Amino acid sequence: MRRLVIALVSPHGDAQEGYFPDTLLELCTTEARRAGHDAALVRVYYDRAEPQAAPERLSAWLAQKRPDLVVVERLFDPAPVVDYVQSRSGRRAVLISFGDAEPIPGVDLALGLVAGTTRSGRTRSTPAVGDLCAAFRALLHALATDGDVLAVPGVSRGDQHGPPLVPAPLPDPFEPALDAETLSTRTPPPVTRHMVFGNPGCPFALDTAENPHYRGLALAAEPGVARLGCAFCHAGGDYRARADEDVVADLVRQARYFVERTGVRELVIADQHPVRYLELLVRAAAQAGLGGVRWLFPARADALPREAASLVAALCAAEDAGQVLELYLTGFEAFCDEELTRYNKGVTKHELLEAVRCMRSLSVAHPRAFAYATSKGHSLVLWNPWTSVENLLESLNTVRAHGLCEIFDDIGHNRLRLYPELPIMHAARRDGALVAQWESGDGGTAAGKGYAKEQPWRFLDARTRVAWDLSRALRQRLGPETELVQLTAAAELAQHNACDPSLVGAVLRALDELDARLRHLAGPERPRSTRDRCHETRAAPVLFGGPCNNGCSHCPNRQTFRDDAGAFDRVATARATGMPIVLAGREPTLFPALDRIALSARGDDERALGLVTNARRLSHAPFAALLSRCGVQLTSVKVFGPDAATADAIARDTGGFDQTRSGVEQAILAGMNVELRVRLDARSVERLQDFAALAVSWGVARLRIEPALDALGLARLGAATEAVAELEAACRVLDLGLVAAPLSAGAARFDRLPVRPR
Repeated sequence: MRRLVIALVSPHGDAQEGYFPDTLLELCTTEARRAGHDAALVRVYYDRAEPQAAPERLSAWLAQKRPDLVVVERLFDPAPVVDYVQSRSGRRAVLISFGDAEPIPGVDLALGLVAGTTRSGRTRSTPAVGDLCAAFRALLHALATDGDVLAVPGVSRGDQHGPPLVPAPLPDPFEPALDAETLSTRTPPPVTRHMVFGNPGCPFALDTAENPHYRGLALAAEPGVARLGCAFCHAGGDYRARADEDVVADLVRQARYFVERTGVRELVIADQHPVRYLELLVRAAAQAGLGGVRWLFPARADALPREAASLVAALCAAEDAGQVLELYLTGFEAFCDEELTRYNKGVTKHELLEAVRCMRSLSVAHPRAFAYATSKGHSLVLWNPWTSVENLLESLNTVRAHGLCEIFDDIGHNRLRLYPELPIMHAARRDGALVAQWESGDGGTAAGKGYAKEQPWRFLDARTRVAWDLSRALRQRLGPETELVQLTAAAELAQHNACDPSLVGAVLRALDELDARLRHLAGPERPRSTRDRCHETRAAPVLFGGPCNNGCSHCPNRQTFRDDAGAFDRVATARATGMPIVLAGREPTLFPALDRIALSARGDDERALGLVTNARRLSHAPFAALLSRCGVQLTSVKVFGPDAATADAIARDTGGFDQTRSGVEQAILAGMNVELRVRLDARSVERLQDFAALAVSWGVARLRIEPALDALGLARLGAATEAVAELEAACRVLDLGLVAAPLSAGAARFDRLPVRPR
């Protein structure tokens, strides 16, 4: 038997850890070494800013190692591997996959792409890690002895397929290789979590053939199609459940290996139905001496209310054991019932929102043992070939209305990936959405996210393509801080615009002009008032998430839920920065203990303290005086229009403008320094300069501009630039100070505070 040199390649889309099952290639590395081969594992991190750096480094690494066999998994950039094996005689490459990939030209062998069907024959079988490791051992033996690779279970070569994978347990002893090399242009991310494996597959088995969206597709006649479960997932309808005691023993064995050898205590459970055995797992881990473990587990949204009793029992056990259970992955996908039907999710928008309420209530009841919004692995797939702008806006508006940004990360770039065995790809082919190559300016999302190479597709609604292009361009210009606002603005403009190649460029030029004007107002030449001796300084914001007595439709403070039970902890965190403090977010004056919050924020060192508010409650003179005595020195007052009719229409509460005016009066009488916080809004932007006269009439010496991109609308960017210039001129004439936040900060810039010199 020949001794093979083997290179195992694990690519990552960016320099971030992610939730990929790298343990598979780590185990394969160990299996190769146990068989007497020379095996090296490498992690390759792709940097979007330097797209050629990673391929070049990987090519150099392969040239140095000179492997006989290159092993890859979720490969999205095949060029370095393909170039290597094609330029050297006798070299080969194999793609190992859980089924979520396509055959790659130039990679001659695949393992796991053709996994057979379940015993019922109704859906594709789901490969398990043990199955793939056993097949990999057999493949290495065949290659080293010049045997028939197509006799190996799960192996395919082009259109030729070996027998189906054979169920096999995890390798024993469980010893995945932990000595991976790293190729990265940046400092590689630390390994803070490892994946441990329970039962493979998923028990959700709703038949896509019965879904109206898939009517007319002969899914039953297509061999190897993942027909059951979510239409974009390979794992549905094939849950290989073992006895809970056996699964728990296996998980503890894996956990002990990682904890003892790496010190990592954050473990991701790869099992789609683990809630029922979590209590048993926590107790077994405690008995094994695995203290302080944080178990990250997935769960279906509709399972949370149904299995709440089991989860509560597990949380009580975790509290006793000093462990944490974090629900890190729930597949929401969309907050639009039409989209959920396309995905064959088997849930409604109402049920998804009920799941979020369940998560939040469990967090309140078990704060030491339960988390759901820390790792943000929950999935939201906003874009697919059929998505309409109306579908997109429904999801975005629901996210804002229920504060759902707390559970998602990078929501605008999550887009459907298509692979051959998926029902949703068959529907895309039927409806003409598949293309040979990505359209100009598009490229899918697999490479950026680190997933396997995907089937190119196009949007069937031209308006949605406009929204996609605009949202990506805005994100590149403005960053992630205001992503929901950017997405909403892009969708609303695209809703009434057909595909216009010049639209994105025109929007970006207008955006840059407005941003330049706003940034100018943060510089030394901005208008200043002789009546205002304050200087602008950095501050630490303390954000509230409770109710508000306004109902602004574009409120940026609604999009992220915050539990105000932790408000005092947030004050302590802000004080630890040593900076002045600003109380902001949802209407702070409605917090029942705001006076105690203010005293705590001010502290013994009499820290400078500001308040961002609509000032309506300050119209009650004793309340304004109380806050002043508690240390509030600056009040930044949100005013939505230069007159009552405009302001009340935007705030959606008649009488609010008059209360705000009275609140400003009482704040000044109480000794507070007051500024007006003016939002760029399409309904008031033509009269922006009128805010200068309003400030003078209210006795205020300074204005602050908030650029709310969704409230303004992308079609009004040019008008806003002119209006800001007119307001600047008016402020110079009327001796008013004027400052603005950049577009990247939006209407949620609370980290600045005008402070009077002592």
